[in-house]
Amino acid sequence: MGIIRILDELVANKIAAGEVVERPAAVVKELVENSLDAGAETIEVRVHKGGKTFIQVADDGCGMSREDAELCLERHATSKITREEDILAITTLGFRGEALPSIAAVSQFTLITRESTTNEGVKITVEGGKNRAVGAGATPPGTTVGVKSLFFNSPARRKFLHADATEFGHVHSILVATALARPRVRFRLLHNDQVIFDLLAAANTMERMAALFPEEFCRGLVDVEHTSPHLTVTGYVGAPTLAKANRSGQLFFVNSRPIKNPSLNLALRQAYQGLLPQGRFPVAVLFIEMSPTALDVNVHPTKREVRFHRERDLLVRLTDIISESLRKADIFKELVLSTTRAFPLEAPHHAGGPRVRETPQKYATASVTPSRVGQSTRGPIAVEDESLPRGTPTFVPPAPFRLLGQFRGTYLIVEVEGGLWIIDQHAAHERVMFEEVLASFEAGNPEVQFFLTPPILELLPHERAILEEYRESLEAIGFSFAPFGGNSYQVQSMPAYFRSGEVTPLLREFIDRKHEGDLASLAENRRADIAARVACKMKSIKAGETLAAEAMEALVHSLLACSSPFTCPHGRPTMIRLTASELDRQFDRR
Repeated sequence: MGIIRILDELVANKIAAGEVVERPAAVVKELVENSLDAGAETIEVRVHKGGKTFIQVADDGCGMSREDAELCLERHATSKITREEDILAITTLGFRGEALPSIAAVSQFTLITRESTTNEGVKITVEGGKNRAVGAGATPPGTTVGVKSLFFNSPARRKFLHADATEFGHVHSILVATALARPRVRFRLLHNDQVIFDLLAAANTMERMAALFPEEFCRGLVDVEHTSPHLTVTGYVGAPTLAKANRSGQLFFVNSRPIKNPSLNLALRQAYQGLLPQGRFPVAVLFIEMSPTALDVNVHPTKREVRFHRERDLLVRLTDIISESLRKADIFKELVLSTTRAFPLEAPHHAGGPRVRETPQKYATASVTPSRVGQSTRGPIAVEDESLPRGTPTFVPPAPFRLLGQFRGTYLIVEVEGGLWIIDQHAAHERVMFEEVLASFEAGNPEVQFFLTPPILELLPHERAILEEYRESLEAIGFSFAPFGGNSYQVQSMPAYFRSGEVTPLLREFIDRKHEGDLASLAENRRADIAARVACKMKSIKAGETLAAEAMEALVHSLLACSSPFTCPHGRPTMIRLTASELDRQFDRR
């Protein structure tokens, strides 16, 4: 007798359930997607104990006939596709026909459904994939699915579920993402019979976001809008002040489907290059619309991942679209004072407000050097300059503006219409030098220094492959290499901005970062990586350095001429804004 055999249907269903139903949130996702495909305008989700003991999803969609209700519990039964070609043009959220039988295989399952054209519904109960019972059921038009005791017959799976709060957090995240993708659908979420949110149908995404997120968060969002024949990108990205310590604030939707794809995270990160410090991640809610034939949504059993046919092209386009939106936006970091006006000498730290340490005598030592009033238009705005590369805006300060002076040899105080700018002179100078170096790289004429005694870069085989991948980009900015036997190279030249002792460590760092997947993939972003390091190494104005009035004014004007003046190359803010309205509020001039 052979050792290969056909699996029992019940065992096969449990294996399939393990692929589709990872946790309660996966059940909610599959059921809600079915409701949306059924044309539901209202969806209510109830869970108990994070979904471990009870899940119910009720909708007012089209409902099912008795025949369809029984058939939907069979594996690979679907109304979404009929032939192989349909797989290449999926426009619905569900299509595999695995969700309901997989859920029923590992729970005490109930389905009640009715079409609007009939007076009586149908009720089906299944326990662990067995003991199916079919009968009549009273219900309004639509479908209600109840799932009790998830994994009751799979204790090995059940023990890996987390605490109730953790599992509910995943359910909540799924519902928030789905609600953002479908603002015109009403969503209700209840946990342990407590209403978590009741989102009425909204006119657009921003109205839905305003119902979900704090007002301060929504104010910090930057519009993204791009339409072309084969690609539409809309949504919002966050100002640098909204950045998080992880990627949990990054939501991507492709043809209204919430998805995960590392390339999209990479494109977002590259668009923020130089705007955020290491370890901080931008927030984004972005909707990508493209032809269904340009992507594959059949990559993962839960359909949470997609594969793009021309992924690199999309990566380049998306990075450019987000970068352009950020360049046009006002992403000042605003200073909000504490509501307490009588500051003690050692005031406690208030969330959202500065910590005041200096005595009035220390404040009095600030150097104030008046200067002429600058001539410009209102702003900051982006205006096109024919002398600059396409898409590079020039920022113009508001009118009138006036340099008041320097505080503690570190900050420049600039009066503008509507408030004050406080500029960090070191961060500002780093931004100016970064853009100067980057411009020389992009112009193709970087300053180059040749070695009298070329250093040797000894590499492992996989490191050599990385260097060859990057070689053209590195040579474009001033490096040159010559084979030196095996996997070794002579470094014959370097950008003139570097000191010779920094070259080998820099190249090794680049190779290591690429190996770990932490280095920009596009040529222009590789140049920006190097330009940021160059700007950091060059002699810049330091904190505590007293500047002449002319030097201060020159720095302010140079900063405002930058394409992205709001942060240094490492993402620290170069300036913050204290608005006149905030000052008026402090002095009760409201």
